Amino acid sequence: MTKPADLTVTLRVGGTTDQPVHGVVSGVDRIAVERARQKLVEGWSAAHDRGRTDELALAASCYAVPTGRGVRRTLRWPWSRVWWKPVAGSSRAAAARIRELEKAGALIAAAIDDILARGER
Repeated sequence: MTKPADLTVTLRVGGTTDQPVHGVVSGVDRIAVERARQKLVEGWSAAHDRGRTDELALAASCYAVPTGRGVRRTLRWPWSRVWWKPVAGSSRAAAARIRELEKAGALIAAAIDDILARGER
């Protein structure tokens, strides 16, 4: 079975290296890769997400809020704590902060997809 790190590399740049081929991978690309990882590795699907638009948005907000701002990030976490997976280390470090924003963006994308799938445009 492919390990998540290997899958991420494959999705990002065709399996050759974790570095982008031409410059920095954009935020949009990083979010798309995370959404694909959520589907392929975690097993989430449009069928599972159906009707969970608000939950997906709340989960995204928990990852989007920076630490150290006097806000308890899990206050509105909509699911079991087993699914709360903050990035280890300080989220003030650029790589950790980017990773959490990738998760937030992917959850927002899933919420948008759910609305679109129901025809609510």
